Amino acid sequence: MLREAIAVVVGLAATCAQAQYDWSPEALAAEAERVEEVVNNQAVLEWLDKARELPEVKGATLFVGPREPGGFDREVYTAQQATDFSESDLIDFREVTYGPTRYYATNYGSPIAYAPALIAAAEAGGFDSFKFKRVLDFGYGQIGQLEMLARCGATVCGVEADPVIDTLYRSTRLSDVVVAEDGTRGSITLALGEWFSDWRLRQKLGGRFDVIIARNVLKRGYVQPEEPMPGFDPIDIGGEPEDAARAIYNALEEGGVAVIYNLGGGAWRRDDGSYNAPADVRDPLGREAWEAAGFEIVHYQANGSQLMREVASLISQKDLSEFDLYNVLYTVVRKPE
Repeated sequence: MLREAIAVVVGLAATCAQAQYDWSPEALAAEAERVEEVVNNQAVLEWLDKARELPEVKGATLFVGPREPGGFDREVYTAQQATDFSESDLIDFREVTYGPTRYYATNYGSPIAYAPALIAAAEAGGFDSFKFKRVLDFGYGQIGQLEMLARCGATVCGVEADPVIDTLYRSTRLSDVVVAEDGTRGSITLALGEWFSDWRLRQKLGGRFDVIIARNVLKRGYVQPEEPMPGFDPIDIGGEPEDAARAIYNALEEGGVAVIYNLGGGAWRRDDGSYNAPADVRDPLGREAWEAAGFEIVHYQANGSQLMREVASLISQKDLSEFDLYNVLYTVVRKPE
């Protein structure tokens, strides 16, 4: 998958999940406690603290069909649904288990890695808690960060194009309502689809979001690659960059912020001249598109590499030097009040 390339480079990939990494609630709480060392934002410290409240889960086993050319589309069945098919019907399907140590991270690594992007959102929005905030996570990939935001009292919408992720969480979550230990109530709404190109989906989820975040999804290499990426079509942003920026603008509350946070390993042009799309972390829309939509630009392609490396080192408990080749560029825009 597109984002797996990034998960690999920080040692948080699904390929390591079963053999090396433990993303159980207990392990995530320990990661969050370590990451607190480099966080001084009150809203994100509160969010990190909610990792200790993540409930133990059994998880689920899914039967995953082959990916359709160019994207994420595929047939996915729960274990119960699979009983309606014969063995020959499922011969091309993989049996994938997201158990207790993988459920909150799925294929994309620790949700605690969201901390730098959430810091950027809270600082630009000028708030010290996610309580009562409406948050849209575009391409959320895993449920952990959404559960933690909801326990802070946020109303969270997660949009995902991967039916594996959508099936996993829709089949295992009993309620959209989330209640923290102190009684704080939040909620999580999940949606499958292409938010930018599907106006019906945007209408269903509504607007007036205080925060829209896209972490490791809206990067130049995935949206407007300089060269085709074998096996994957570019992400559909619903038209031109100006159209995508306007869609984000219309979905935000006045004073709301959007964070485009991208992580990549190495240079997007290798020494031999070949193009490395997952490493092309530049803003895919461009300053002109953001300004034309009416946004105030808080940060444009700011370098967030140092904090990312520190967070990755604390999460993985590996030496900081192991992350020297990995880089972050992020853009933060705000809708005027």
